[in-house]
This record gives sequence, C-alpha cells and structure tokens, in this order.
Amino acid sequence: MKPKFMSPLLTVALLMFAGWAQAAASANCNISVVPNTFAGTYSVTAGYKQALSLTVFCTRTATGTLTAVFSLSPDNGGNASGSQNRAGVTPNFINYDIYTDNTCGTLLTNAFTYSLAIPSGIGSTASKVLTYEGCVPVQSPLPTAGGHNDTVTITLATSTAGVTITGSALPTFSVSITTTAVCSISTLPGTVAFGTYTAFGSALTANTTFGATCTTLLPYTMSLDANSGVTTNGLNYSLLLNTAGSGGSNTLNSTGTGLAQSFFINGTMAAGQAGTCTTGTCAGTDTRTLTVTY
Repeated sequence: MKPKFMSPLLTVALLMFAGWAQAAASANCNISVVPNTFAGTYSVTAGYKQALSLTVFCTRTATGTLTAVFSLSPDNGGNASGSQNRAGVTPNFINYDIYTDNTCGTLLTNAFTYSLAIPSGIGSTASKVLTYEGCVPVQSPLPTAGGHNDTVTITLATSTAGVTITGSALPTFSVSITTTAVCSISTLPGTVAFGTYTAFGSALTANTTFGATCTTLLPYTMSLDANSGVTTNGLNYSLLLNTAGSGGSNTLNSTGTGLAQSFFINGTMAAGQAGTCTTGTCAGTDTRTLTVTY
C-alpha cells in the first residue's frame, strides 16, 4: 500500500480597512434680535416709511465650509384684504406693506434672500442684520384720524443643508400708524358774477362752486366772513352756502369722505336798487373770505 501525502491548506484572510466618513458642516441659527416696531405719523402728502431690521445669530456645530442662505417672509398681518396689509379697525383702515428697499418698490417675499458665511470652528458664531422697509403710501381717500394698529409675523427659513433654524422662527412686530385730521379748500371758489344790473331793475342771481377735501368721518363747518355786502358801485347783495345751486344757509356743516366734496356759494342781488354809478355803466366788486373749521 502506497503512503498517502497530505497537502497543507493555506487559508488567506483578507483584511478590510474601513474608512471614516467626515461629518457634514452644520450650524444652528435663530433670530436673536426681534424686529423693530413699525410706528410713526402718516403724512397726507408723503405717506410714511421706516427702516426695519432683525438679527440672525448662528453657532457652528460641525466644521467645514458653510454659507447659510436665509429667506425672510412677512405675512399680511391680522387685517389684510387679500394680499394687502392694513392697519386699523373696521371700517377705518390704512394700507401699508413691507418692502426690500427704501424706495418701497419691491415687496419683501421669501424670494428675497440673505447670505451669511459661518466660521468653521465648532462653537464659532456669526450674525447678520436682515434689513427691510415698512411703507405707508399716500392714500386716497384720506384715512380716518387716529391710531391704526396691526401685528405682522415674520418667517425665517433656509434651504441650506446642515443649517437648522432653532428657537422661534416666527417673531412678530407691531404696526402703529397715527393719522391726523386734515381739511382744506381743495378747489377755490370762483367769482359770483351777477352780470349786468339795470338800475331799479329786476333781481339777479348767480353762483360759484368750490371743493373741500377732509379726512374720512371728520365733521367740519364752512362759513363766510359775511353773508351780505355792498359792491363798489353801491349794489347790495347776499350770499348763502349750499350743496345745490340755489338757496342755502349762512353756515354749512358736512362730514369728510376723504375725497373732494363739491359745494356752492349762491348769490342774490335784490331788485329796485339805484346804485351809485355816475356814468352810463360802471363795474362793481366786493370780496368775501370762506373759512373751513374742524
């Protein structure tokens, strides 16, 4: 019998080395300074605008290059009409909006973004002031007088990988716009032109119109310095205020609509007057003053 030969079995073990994955850059960010209060007095000729801002604060939680990109989006407040922001209480509102620029030309939406580069060391911090503008445009009709209030909520968001918004990302700021009562003669009266008066002849009537523009819901009174007088050629006349082209009263009360309102000054020259003209014809005038009180 032949001897058997045993062949040794070589076992090879493959040593696998695992690689270590590096953590992605990351940071936590929050709103560290709340927005300004949007408050001021509205001008009927210039409106009102105010620079506003809030501050975002970020803390690095993992190393690496990281630039956070934020969007800032205000809502339409608590009294909106569609997408139009309004401050006030029904029905006395004033319109306003939030813009990206101090010319009040571009509405602030979440399409407007801000960038912030965050240092790479863990625990390092960075902050950025996010600016915007509150604007109240000149409005027609004139808004009611008094305080007009609202509250706006702002959303801070980011789509940057590794950046987390912590804490409250929904700060609010208050809106407080004050309007003062205004009332003016917006269209000056013309001449109450009686035409040609014949001595000892018939009575004449004439009128002219004027316009007053006063704050919505504002009571006001119009009056003349005198409701009768004598022209320089010796003819007596009388004047009355009215909303129509004849008759009327010495004073006239009205309530502002915020838009121009039309009124009349109605004149009467009584019959049978001789006058003081020493020639065939002569012109006569007199001047009165119209006052608006509110």
